[in-house]
Amino acid sequence: MSRICAICLSDLHLGSESSVLTAVDPNTLEPDIHKKSSVLVSLVDCLKAILSDRESTEKPSLVLAGDVLELALATTNVAATVFTQFVELLFEDGELPVDRTIFYVPGNHDHHLWETARERQYASYVSEPTTEIPLKKVPWHSTHLFPWREEFGVKNRDVESFLLTALAKRTASSTDLRVLAMYPNFGVLSADDESRCTVVHHGHFTESIYYLMTELRKIVFPGRDHPEEIWDVEAENFAWIEFLWGTLGRSGEVGKDVELVYDILKSKKATRRLIRKLAISVPKRFGHPWWVWWIESPIIWLVLTFLVWRFRRLERGAPDWPLSEDSRNRLDQYIGRYVLSQLKRECRRGLPDHLTFVFGHTHKPFEEVMHVPAIEAPVHVYNMGGWVVDTIHTAPHQGGSIVVIDEDGYAASIRMYNQSADPSRYRVRVVRAASEAGEHNPVYDRLLELVDPEQPPWSDFSKKVAEAVEERRRNLKEVIRRVE
Repeated sequence: MSRICAICLSDLHLGSESSVLTAVDPNTLEPDIHKKSSVLVSLVDCLKAILSDRESTEKPSLVLAGDVLELALATTNVAATVFTQFVELLFEDGELPVDRTIFYVPGNHDHHLWETARERQYASYVSEPTTEIPLKKVPWHSTHLFPWREEFGVKNRDVESFLLTALAKRTASSTDLRVLAMYPNFGVLSADDESRCTVVHHGHFTESIYYLMTELRKIVFPGRDHPEEIWDVEAENFAWIEFLWGTLGRSGEVGKDVELVYDILKSKKATRRLIRKLAISVPKRFGHPWWVWWIESPIIWLVLTFLVWRFRRLERGAPDWPLSEDSRNRLDQYIGRYVLSQLKRECRRGLPDHLTFVFGHTHKPFEEVMHVPAIEAPVHVYNMGGWVVDTIHTAPHQGGSIVVIDEDGYAASIRMYNQSADPSRYRVRVVRAASEAGEHNPVYDRLLELVDPEQPPWSDFSKKVAEAVEERRRNLKEVIRRVE
């Protein structure tokens, strides 16, 4: 039996009151950092049940694939505190059940962690005695796929996330524990012949809005080429991502109001009232004559209505299908252009025969075999879903998964939950992305043996997450009711 080499989680949104992994004060409906979420405790119990099943002394790697800390709609202190709770639970038996190098693939809500990591790494390069002046290298915007490769002469293969490492060391009391930032992709090659490869990405670059600066550049300068490499995409769009999803929600009292508006947008009734209020009050605020209001107010109303419509067309705002057509097209482009380019650059023995792509971001887990035009063999695609409840109605496609990868390059998903109006329908299950002919998948077979949904810790988790999902939905309705 091949060894499990990586366990992947995404979109925990630790620190957000909408996350089922963050404890919430029932009176204020705000995060309660003095308590641990019962779902977080139960999730770690499930992780330990998988991690304890190993014959080798070599421990699997923990891969956290973005939006693990909620830095867009929560303060850094709250998000960092809940992250330390997560590490404490992993370490509470006295021994960390995963490898002491944790891989962190930042997303859009925690993009700031990548910014700080890469700038710290660039400062290290600048301070080296061998660095020539004038500086010949520009700050990089991505890391290599495979962190253990030593033949590359560029020193960006080992970018440590200083904040997360400090938090993890403080919690686990271990000097050799570290968190490496891998951005935007993290790769795992099969140990024997490198014929299989799994690529982990947060998933934000499968949506067109995260290419906004690139698209604007093409409109203003239509003759410019589309970026050919993923680091060019990041270089063009990182400031936009950093502003809207990394810093705006943490801007003091303004950040709290931004979060409140984000909640209001979940209700069509409350949104209409907000748009109407802004359309009337904005012209008044600037002291324009009454007859100008009749011109400005309809224009403001139309613009805001359009923006809200665009917001709801984002993948997160489309709960009725696993993946929209636009995101499927972007996914094809991302894998076929940017992932394929990195594989060609870094795979020493040629391109792998089998590719698995793992991402999150959409909060809608699924497992599917896809045909990417630029790649000959079918691509096995896994979405890890997410752990927040941000709709006032039940969204059956939304839920969370754990993706497990073995050293032979096979992957399978433990679907931890999907939202349901019926608590009895919450049930953990093991799923794989299988072709019609069916394929041998050793990690899938092994997980079927390990996961018994009718027994603890799996059955306990299902009960707790069902309660938490309903509680978060009630809380969201109450927040909206208070501002209506």
